[in-house]
This record gives sequence, structure tokens and C-alpha cells, in this order.
Amino acid sequence: MTAWLGFNDSTLESGCLKYIPGSHKTIAQHEIRPDPNNLASLGQNVIDVPEDKAVDAVLRAGQVVFHHESVVHSSTPNRSNHPRIGFSIHYVAPHVREMRFEGATAMLLRGRDQYGYWGADPEPRKDLDPVCIAAMDATREKFIRTTEKKIAAGGRSYTKSR
Repeated sequence: MTAWLGFNDSTLESGCLKYIPGSHKTIAQHEIRPDPNNLASLGQNVIDVPEDKAVDAVLRAGQVVFHHESVVHSSTPNRSNHPRIGFSIHYVAPHVREMRFEGATAMLLRGRDQYGYWGADPEPRKDLDPVCIAAMDATREKFIRTTEKKIAAGGRSYTKSR
């Protein structure tokens, strides 16, 4: 599950998140189309999205929206005079395993991890802790390499929720 917390207002004009309800229950075909004008510069796109079914997640600063990790979602360009900044938090149960790359890490929030599928995230000792920044950079590099392999394979992947 993903929680997206708005640090400031997220409006239609600022390109708020939008979702296709129920899309996590179907198979989605993805195409990789890198775009230097997109913050998600690797360009993962879902093909044949019924955009007329999209629901906008308009939020005031401090509000949060939750969605299944596999739900089709996007946002449009920010055309407002204020930024649209949010914090994305991904929740996953310990019995779930990251299959795209080895060495995924997480922070256990409660209970016990009986499976050992996730390495431990480093705990910050100060603001902008260089150990934490290096760990974040290493995870991003693994994600980028995985996506580059998709691009080399023709840029398509199929995913299905479990």
C-alpha cells in the first residue's frame, strides 16, 4: 500500500494524483518511454488507460491519500503558481518479497519479521545522514538498472496483483 502525504495543496491546477479505481485487480501492460521533462524520467507508462474513469485526489496540505501499489495512477503537469510536493510512503508486509532486484531494504514498523526477505534500512543519526543518503542512492541505482533492462528488452512488462 502507498500513502501519499501532501506537504502543500494538491489541486487540479497543480496536477494532483489521479487513479483508475479497481485497476489493481487487472493485468496492466506497461511501456517504458523515457521523458526528460518528467520527474519520473525513466518513463513507465500504462498502455490503453481508460482516462475517463480517472478519479482526482485533490488534497489540502497535510491530507493523505492511500492506494494499492498496483493501482494505475498518474499526475498531470503543475500549471499553478505553487509547488506540488508530497511524501510517498510504501507499506509492505514482511512475507512479501521484492522480486525486481536483490538487496531491498525496509523498516519494520511493528511485530516481528519471520521471513528475512528485507534488509534493514539504516537509522539516521543526524539530518541528511550520509549513510542514509548512500543507502537511498544505492536503492535508486538498483531500480534504475532494473528499468534499463526492461528498456533493453523492448520496454514492456506485464504485472498482475497477487
